[in-house]
Amino acid sequence: MAASYGGAQLPSGSRIDINDPGAKQRGGVNFAMQSIGFLAMPPLLMFVSMVIAFAFLSGTNLPLACTLAVICMAFAALFGSIGKGYVRGPVYTMLSVLSFIAIAAGIMAGLSIQARFFGPYWQYSHRPAYSDVLATEAAAARADAGIINFASNTVVDTFRSGNILSAHGRRFCAAPILDESQQTNAEYWAVGMDCCSGHVGYYCDDAQVASAKSGAVVFKMDSWLVRDPYSKYLAAVKQSAMRNQLQIPENPILVRWVKDPSTITDGLWGEGMTHLVVSIAGYAVASGIVASVLHTASSR
Repeated sequence: MAASYGGAQLPSGSRIDINDPGAKQRGGVNFAMQSIGFLAMPPLLMFVSMVIAFAFLSGTNLPLACTLAVICMAFAALFGSIGKGYVRGPVYTMLSVLSFIAIAAGIMAGLSIQARFFGPYWQYSHRPAYSDVLATEAAAARADAGIINFASNTVVDTFRSGNILSAHGRRFCAAPILDESQQTNAEYWAVGMDCCSGHVGYYCDDAQVASAKSGAVVFKMDSWLVRDPYSKYLAAVKQSAMRNQLQIPENPILVRWVKDPSTITDGLWGEGMTHLVVSIAGYAVASGIVASVLHTASSR
């Protein structure tokens, strides 16, 4: 690699000085492009590997994702030591630092995408879907549900909703799922974000659609990289229950009330892929800019 980096073949035992003005003049634009590419491509490839591995594998096969991360770290450490005997100048040190940054950024981005999109998507795929569920049935009996299709007499009581306003200005909404039996227990709750007003206006997802009778369960996230809305939804549930004298179980089931649950699952997959592509494209641009700046700085 050292022999081809400057664009010329060198005798055995020769050394390259990347700060030699004569070498840069001989290489011209080609030298600059090779230098920038050499600093940009390995970190970008490591970022791509990490974001894909942790987005798709961290929820189902975390050991494999961690193994790939260790392999990338080994290459990053190798870049930091390989140049000592072959190259004078900071290029390999910079490459090593950029590689470690790319690995860390890829892991965090992948974990975030997994927690927000692919994690819930796989849960919907692996959890059971229940049909003709009565609103009066105990939530504990459906605790493992992914999709719940309720009985035809089930409705979202939009006149007994609750809402909590977060410090960031987001409104978390909840409304009880009931039937015509004038029940006093609310085991299931429809929830949504920024889709309610006051305590009698709830219009999240398909709550206003009479034919909607399904709920996609809202799961609690187990990630410190993502702000989990579950606790805010639960606070809105407790607010509504207290105001309307409704009894709730210790762990009520929260759902997105929709006519077709596939809109939720397909949406999660689509949004996850979009965030994955955008993160890779964004890092590619950032990597090129940083490599150009470092090449210019080292040349000076």
